[in-house]
Amino acid sequence: MGAKQNRVVNLSILVGAGKRIVIPVSCVEQGRWKYRSHAFSASESALFAKARAAKMRHVSASLRQSGSRRADQGAIWDAVSAKAEALHCESDTMAMNDLFEARTRDLGRYTEAFRPEPRQRGAVVALDGKVVGLELFDSSVAFARYFKKLLRSYAMDAVETANGKHLAPSAEEVRRFLESLASASGERFAALGEGEDIRLSGAGIEGGGLEVEGRLVHLAGYATRQSA
Repeated sequence: MGAKQNRVVNLSILVGAGKRIVIPVSCVEQGRWKYRSHAFSASESALFAKARAAKMRHVSASLRQSGSRRADQGAIWDAVSAKAEALHCESDTMAMNDLFEARTRDLGRYTEAFRPEPRQRGAVVALDGKVVGLELFDSSVAFARYFKKLLRSYAMDAVETANGKHLAPSAEEVRRFLESLASASGERFAALGEGEDIRLSGAGIEGGGLEVEGRLVHLAGYATRQSA
């Protein structure tokens, strides 16, 4: 948040100690191009999960086609605009963060209801009884650090369809999703920082992660086609 517009990072990056790199980002505040501050500060919100899945697909295509890590900027702006309309939120600069602020009370119900378990390193997430994604980290410390931000990301999609019903996916559906992710075709690219970027694709699956010296630092996977 800050500088001339709020932005999100396009993929997971690990920067080596004492190094400086230029990172690939996308704008999530379409209507501002003037300084609000001369530095960025970390936001409590990540891009909502539905848009993260689409961004992952676009970045993977960019890596395959040109070796760059570009997202579809227009698609991200459209997703933020559609989310604002669906949630009846207003923002003078169409800033994603304004949408999260407008739904603070609703999102708070989710952050109060969920807590990471001891030694937990990841989670499969479902909305309305359907598996939508997975987040996996190399340590419980890292998972706990990002847990609230990622929870809010998925919750922002949940509040759009909230109907008061408590639905959970079957164990079989979760197993099928994990097996699809495990069997997805993978490609590796030298990372901007440390390690390698991993991109996964398969039937109804899109994923990406970062591996450093044989250790999976972060993996995110999304179900792009919901089962009946």
